Amino acid sequence: MRTLLVLPLTLTLTCLQSTAGFQLQTSGRTFKHPCAFLPHQRDQNYCSAPGSTATRHHLFGTGQAQPDTPPTSTNDKGPSWALNLPAAAVWVALVAWTFTAAPGQLQSPEDTAMLTAIIADPVHPGLNELYYTIFNFFAVIPVILAAVILPQAQPRQGLPAAPFLFLSSVIGYFGFGPYLALRAPPKEEIDPSQQVGWFTRNVTESKICNVLTLLFTLYLPVAAGLVPAYQDDPTQLWQGFTDIVSTSRFASVSLADLTILLACTVSATPRDYLLRHPEATQQQAVLTAAATALLPFVGSAIYCVVRPPLPQAADDA
Repeated sequence: MRTLLVLPLTLTLTCLQSTAGFQLQTSGRTFKHPCAFLPHQRDQNYCSAPGSTATRHHLFGTGQAQPDTPPTSTNDKGPSWALNLPAAAVWVALVAWTFTAAPGQLQSPEDTAMLTAIIADPVHPGLNELYYTIFNFFAVIPVILAAVILPQAQPRQGLPAAPFLFLSSVIGYFGFGPYLALRAPPKEEIDPSQQVGWFTRNVTESKICNVLTLLFTLYLPVAAGLVPAYQDDPTQLWQGFTDIVSTSRFASVSLADLTILLACTVSATPRDYLLRHPEATQQQAVLTAAATALLPFVGSAIYCVVRPPLPQAADDA
């Protein structure tokens, strides 16, 4: 079991801790775009050019010298895409690990039987209750991820997030990874004059939707029968979980995939927090994200319920 989780967890932690940056040449201008999931530490000694101010080291962003005067065009905010090396590396590693070194056999009869059982009876497929509880979080993680990712997207720039978020609900990070690897540099702040998209305004920013997502997240362990199984025999429950993950390729890959999606959600939370709290410090944003990780999935769902609306969402209301 320990060996099984070394690769996905190592890749995720590397992605979270990365602080690398590189220069991207686009249309005759050079932009510095990050290759990191977590915010950089603020550099008090950061030197900026005369007549400019240094921006925060936000999520997916490094400090840049910005002119004191506002730009003449709100649509010219940087490149329409930038390569995020850690996100791309994690996607490549996940694909390679899936088809080469993951436990079990590709398209084994056991995996086929598992998928058949899930399709035939999604509520009670007869699988290990702990594994099936974790597997069921695939139903909510795309919604939570969309809630923190969509407000960061630059309007009409780069890849559209919606198709990749839809793919994440079907094939997880296999579908969402390319978006993180090639999306436009995310927002540093909210422009109140810009309207958010219909889906963001009516779904991911809706408190009703956020509360329903939280309730459904809390219901998933109940639906999978986790509590009775734990009360009956916790040792057998854990042993069955380790057996299925260490022998089934479908189970091991789905667990690694879900772990990466959760890491993406947690690491995108600080930027979402700063967009809604412009006066907050980066340390406050990181601590908030860390708090959501204490209760995987549930913590992120709670964050979406209690966070304030976006500035333009508040103005629209």
